[in-house]
Amino acid sequence: MNLYRSLILLCLLFIQPALALTLHSRHDPEIAPPRWSKAEQAWLRQARQLRVGLLAEDYRPFSMIVSKHRFEGISADYLGILAHLLQKPLSLHLFADKESALLALRRGEIDLVNLGNLTLADTEASGIRLSNPYFSSALVFSTPKPYQGPLLAPGQRVAAVAGQIDTQRFRLYYPTLTLVTHPSNMETFDAVFFGRQEILLSDAHAMHYLNSERFDHLRQRGEAQPSLAPADFRFAVSARVPALLGLINRGLEAIDDGTRNAIFSQWNGPIRDMNDSASERYDAAERAWMRQSPPIRVWLMDNLYPYGAMDHDGQLTGMTVDMLAKVSKRTGLSFEFIRFDSDRQRDKAIRSGRLDLIGAISRPVAERYGLRPSVPYATDDIYVILTHQGEESIDSLRSLTGKRLGMTRYTPLADQLEGSTLTIMESAEEAMQAVEGGRLDAAIVPLYFARHALDNDPRTRLRIAGPADDEPIRMGFASQPGNEMLMNILDKTLLAIPPNELAMTSYEWRNRKLPVPGFVERHAHAFYLLFAVLFALALVLLYRNLMLKRLARAEQASRQQLEAHVRFIKALGESQPHPIVVRDKSGKVLLCNSKYLAQLGARPEEVMGQPFVQGLEGLIDSRSISTLEQDFAKVLQHGQPIFADRIFNREGSQTHIYHWMVPYFDAEGAISGVIDGWIDITDRKQLEEALRQAKLQADSASRAKSDFLATMSHEIRTPMNAILGMLELATEDPALSRHSAELLRIAADSANGLLDLLGDTLDIASIEAGQMTLTPTPCELTPLLLSVTRVFDGMARQKGVAYSVELPGAPLPTVLIDSLRLRQILFNLIGNAIKFTEQGEVSISAALAGDPQQDPMLHLVIADTGIGIPADKLPQLFTPFYRAHSPQQYPGSGLGLNLARILCQMMGGEIGIDSETGRGTRLEIKLPLTLATPDLPQVMAPLPPREPGPRLRILVVDDNHANQILLRQQLKHLGHEVSVRSNGLEALRAVGSHPFDLVITDCQMPVMDGFELTRNLRARGHELPVWGFTAHALPRERELCLAAGMNDCLFKPIGLARLRAALAELGREA
Repeated sequence: MNLYRSLILLCLLFIQPALALTLHSRHDPEIAPPRWSKAEQAWLRQARQLRVGLLAEDYRPFSMIVSKHRFEGISADYLGILAHLLQKPLSLHLFADKESALLALRRGEIDLVNLGNLTLADTEASGIRLSNPYFSSALVFSTPKPYQGPLLAPGQRVAAVAGQIDTQRFRLYYPTLTLVTHPSNMETFDAVFFGRQEILLSDAHAMHYLNSERFDHLRQRGEAQPSLAPADFRFAVSARVPALLGLINRGLEAIDDGTRNAIFSQWNGPIRDMNDSASERYDAAERAWMRQSPPIRVWLMDNLYPYGAMDHDGQLTGMTVDMLAKVSKRTGLSFEFIRFDSDRQRDKAIRSGRLDLIGAISRPVAERYGLRPSVPYATDDIYVILTHQGEESIDSLRSLTGKRLGMTRYTPLADQLEGSTLTIMESAEEAMQAVEGGRLDAAIVPLYFARHALDNDPRTRLRIAGPADDEPIRMGFASQPGNEMLMNILDKTLLAIPPNELAMTSYEWRNRKLPVPGFVERHAHAFYLLFAVLFALALVLLYRNLMLKRLARAEQASRQQLEAHVRFIKALGESQPHPIVVRDKSGKVLLCNSKYLAQLGARPEEVMGQPFVQGLEGLIDSRSISTLEQDFAKVLQHGQPIFADRIFNREGSQTHIYHWMVPYFDAEGAISGVIDGWIDITDRKQLEEALRQAKLQADSASRAKSDFLATMSHEIRTPMNAILGMLELATEDPALSRHSAELLRIAADSANGLLDLLGDTLDIASIEAGQMTLTPTPCELTPLLLSVTRVFDGMARQKGVAYSVELPGAPLPTVLIDSLRLRQILFNLIGNAIKFTEQGEVSISAALAGDPQQDPMLHLVIADTGIGIPADKLPQLFTPFYRAHSPQQYPGSGLGLNLARILCQMMGGEIGIDSETGRGTRLEIKLPLTLATPDLPQVMAPLPPREPGPRLRILVVDDNHANQILLRQQLKHLGHEVSVRSNGLEALRAVGSHPFDLVITDCQMPVMDGFELTRNLRARGHELPVWGFTAHALPRERELCLAAGMNDCLFKPIGLARLRAALAELGREA
């Protein structure tokens, strides 16, 4: 199971409400509801809907979740019919497993569970009742078709669906096998398909459905013990609602066999393969006969369409050929076809006893021949009267009195034609040709043959006058009476083929177009003979001249070919930009190119015929030469090429080469020698080393930057915590004058601005390091947008700028989005719009684009009439630290727009800008939205202020004196008792001697830091709450605190409101 689905199922374990599923039934029959009992009618009146529990794992083709929200399959079709009969809508609820679904059923949260054929243990059956079965399927063993070994051999692994098999009974019946379970039947099937287990144990219908999707790779080997798993598919209801059980059973009883067969037919695509297992139909003797049977000779008339005919390629085809292909697939028998085109040839074959099987013969004809007929495979053909188009008087058998009539020998209508002049024809085709030639007035032939002949001959002057007999032609196979074993096998196989498959085969052949033989095709044998004679004469006339010329050119051509081949080999070697050398088995050089000679500094005569290693002496070290000789011996011994990177030491320097040795062979396949070659890759290796060093330096610089930013964040936030905290405490003084309060507010705003700058810098660094992640949560868009825009109302009013916000009249939907990052985007963009607008207005509008139910898009527009941005500065506008206007007049860090664009892109959206100097700027934000599903928790509104909690005894641990004083004053201001220590060791002693309700500790301190303090407290058994208090504003800091055993982590600076809220939350948990 992949990671994604594992996460989904894990969520389902904790989130049991129904997902937004819809039932897709493929069958909508008109079935009248049965008469309900009074108790059942009462239940129907009080129930608004039928709540159905479904299991998350698919069980194809019974239960499938398609396109994430559509439920379909055989079970879905039956549920759709039940909903129709009960006149109640269905509410579908998805559960991770059977246990959670049954628990919800016992609690009354749902009305029934689609249990299927899963096993219900004794502990699970309490309080549960099962409906009557709506489907049944046998439990079978299947193995891959290539596997021919014994079934259920000791040590084999059996794959099955989890919860379907009674594991205790399995171990009892099959103690030597290992049962391996999988969540779904598709995974179970694939475990055998890909060879992870040897045997598949599943119900037969699901196996064959899946087998058709996997290349027909498996075959049935036999049935399993029936008691291992239920053979029936059922629904489960609570025992406390007997009326509902009665409704379901009565509803299932009302479904007629025709409807059940229709449902079955819609999902039986693979049923045509369901009979691959001989053990289900054939006895031991029949199976042995099939294994040993040689190819069966089948006599088939090649002009009796659609049962036998010739295709466009001159091959025998037809419905009979297709039927025997189905038989072969199910039995393993093979068939050889022998063509004939007349009754006379068939009679001769029957009398000789040379045939094994006649491929297309009706039962009456077979019985007249004394043959043993099979069950029919086609029963929809009839006999018709074929006559001239102008012969209007012929329309029935009675109208044939006094007429010249033709028919084949065993057409079963001769006793009804006493007043006609009857002519026996050898085939239906001959009878049709006699009518067309005027020798007969009419002929009696099969309908499908006549229809095919007329449809494929636009010049015909014949027509079908009407039926000769209403009795269908029951076409089947026939054989000599002694072939009883073969005929029994054929009967069982034909009966096992589903009727809809037989009907489809017949339909296809009724509508297929095949060529009607013309003059050339009918006399093809004569044409072939004539062509052969002419061709032989031409050969005799040309033979002498050709042989003489051929002998004269043979020697010259061979010599030229050999010379050309040698030149080609040399040119091929010279065309290579690197050394190439050919050696024989003794290691002597046979051929080399100029690049090889240049590297050795030698002439050809100094190298050719000399040992290869002799030329390398003095150029590379002896150890490398020894390695080359060893590899040469390996190639000659094993015949396998060698490709390797090598390092040669040459005159105090190293040379890197890519070297290969490839054997070449003679005409008998024996190794004749080796082809060597190499490429100098020294420059590439040096470049790789330079790149590796550059990467190490870049990584080191990146880590140094991250460490610097983290350190600066900590060093700035630590004193800023004291500054902001003291300012906040000062503003709480009721005796403070308005002027002083205003000065303090300005100081606090400046400090907060510095913190915002620091936060933007850290965000940019996190993004560059790939550590920035989004945390989408369900969020109501309308309240979020209103809360953000209202923040700037006072700022705009103070500057005298008109400020307007336009939102849709209807509330925007609840979506999954990182609300904190969306606020950050809006704060940066709206703040910039007001900052750069001295007069005029700033307007904000929001709208929803796209499909609001599937792919909604949030469209935000922020427009101002400010100073605008020059066109030449727009391309650099979103660059970090870039400021389009004077920093003295419009101070800022230059990070806000860059951070806003990056966050928007991380959310899958985009920011567009249109600006003109002196006229203002227009920003467009487009964000794709994901609708929050109903079962996910909504973002809760802020809780109302609580009454002050109990007075707490709090131990503050911090090495910074200013922070000690600040936190002491803040906690005392909130009404708590405070003790202060400067490091973890002092705090550990204090906790051992005094009772405290809470410890708030700095994380970085001398002697003993906050992490070590917490671990010591937990090791000594202290369970009191511990909060980390840190200036590191990075997400991993909170993870480190929780990993050390802390209960929470607070970040500097912290205000009274946040501190009050955290203490109130602690009070609620207590």
